[in-house]
Amino acid sequence: MSTKAQASQLETQPHFELLTAAELAERLNLPESWVREMTRSRTSDPIPHHRFGRYVRFEWASPQLTDWINRRMRG
Repeated sequence: MSTKAQASQLETQPHFELLTAAELAERLNLPESWVREMTRSRTSDPIPHHRFGRYVRFEWASPQLTDWINRRMRG
């Protein structure tokens, strides 16, 4: 795929704000330690997240995160 095609593809994809665990915890009014624990693989329903080496980021307002929040609020 050419560089121009890749740039065009990136422009058409939705962009979501990337948050740290601390920022997500603040927005959800939860402890940061709880948010971090919910990213672990042993969790039955982990928070949707992306790993960049040792860094973890969350896509605010993404459909996956919104669905996860809705599931947790009902349960």
